Amino acid sequence: MSFKTSDLDGVIPRLNLKNVLLHDSFGTLHSYTSGADGVRQIYFKDPDGYWIEVNEATTV
Repeated sequence: MSFKTSDLDGVIPRLNLKNVLLHDSFGTLHSYTSGADGVRQIYFKDPDGYWIEVNEATTV
């Protein structure tokens, strides 16, 4: 499952307050992925162990 947000910098602290462990696309803890297009992404697992992706929205 994937979500898009225009405020990734606001989402990250909110997830941290809930003790959600954030990863990049390689599984590195406390990190994020920045794609060639500049879009930042974070990943975390839901309670059943499925990965959730959150992308930073971009304007084109």
